[in-house]
Amino acid sequence: MNDDNRTATERATDILRAAHALARDGHDVGELRASLHDDLGALLRGDLDDDRRAPARVGDWSAEAVSEVERRATGKRRMVPVPWGDLAALYDGGLRPGVHVLTGGTGVGKTGWALRVAREAAGRGFPVLYAGLELDRVSILARLAAQARNDGTSWASLDWPRGEDPDDRVRALRTTARELDRLPFYVSEPPAMGWSVDDLRREVEHVRRAEPDLLADGFPVFVVIDFLQLVGPGEDVDGRTHPDDRDLRGRIRRAAYTTRQLTRDGDVCALLVSSVARSAYDEVVIDPEKQPPAPAALVGLGKESGEIEYAAHTVTCLARTKGTSDVWAVVAKNRTGRTGYAALDFDGQIGMHFDAAEARRKDAATLTRGNPLAQPKPTPTPPAETKPDPNLGPEGID
Repeated sequence: MNDDNRTATERATDILRAAHALARDGHDVGELRASLHDDLGALLRGDLDDDRRAPARVGDWSAEAVSEVERRATGKRRMVPVPWGDLAALYDGGLRPGVHVLTGGTGVGKTGWALRVAREAAGRGFPVLYAGLELDRVSILARLAAQARNDGTSWASLDWPRGEDPDDRVRALRTTARELDRLPFYVSEPPAMGWSVDDLRREVEHVRRAEPDLLADGFPVFVVIDFLQLVGPGEDVDGRTHPDDRDLRGRIRRAAYTTRQLTRDGDVCALLVSSVARSAYDEVVIDPEKQPPAPAALVGLGKESGEIEYAAHTVTCLARTKGTSDVWAVVAKNRTGRTGYAALDFDGQIGMHFDAAEARRKDAATLTRGNPLAQPKPTPTPPAETKPDPNLGPEGID
């Protein structure tokens, strides 16, 4: 049969069948099979075709690119807003469609940060897909409600009411949940055997189908994966563990690659939350007595996700001042904006960050310039050398 008379899908199907035959004969072609399976799936979904895979002259696509820029200029394509003024300024307005990475040590509020951005984005009309791989749905709702109420009610007391007046906590959660119900906020529920990037593809498509009007109005789907180290293995075409997912590094790499593919059409903005490698904990603690790290030095600290950070649109690291609860959002990489420090206050009870007071905002500017937080200690002036008075005797007595 002449290949020119067959569709790309038919040719890919034949190649996949040939790979199966090689496998049955004992050849080790698992990686080839998995790659072909991914491409075939994309072809069947209409995500790829021969024209898109082939190189194209600028003249073939420049008009479409200019139209996209026009949509951005007129507000018909939107950035995901960030609810902290100084940080939004560093991002040059917000998070653009693409892949963004959030890292940080333990207890700096990575989940609270991600949920705050996601909740406020949904409030402005962005469809949100939150894959909270560490939390159950009750805990996610409790955290969202505590942030939305912002009255000092802790998320833990909404998650499991106890002590005095537990009924009041239940009523508070129910009331706030009704307000959250109106948001286009979708929460993934990881299956028992683990959530993989294959689930991500399907769930993004579900949100796209559910919110076509919002997408038509220029609101990208805001995807949050919290957090990367909990992404589970997917399956290959034979139902076995995907060859790229046999170790944590491979799973993270494929998750980032798949997410980047989803963002290429401009209707997906993704935030990947990553824990910092234990060996790098000291690097995300700012010591006031030492020169702070330059923002770029904080890229690549994620556990098994360092190489992904170098390919991301932005990398933001939540750091803490040694011996305090002060939090710094350090934009360590930014393709279209600035890098630098932004000062945040973190309330762990409600799991929410706030803009810091003016004094710490000035400290952030100082840190961005690369100076230590602490004011230089004045060097003591040595006492002036005194000469003996010739009018006095040897004992200093007249």
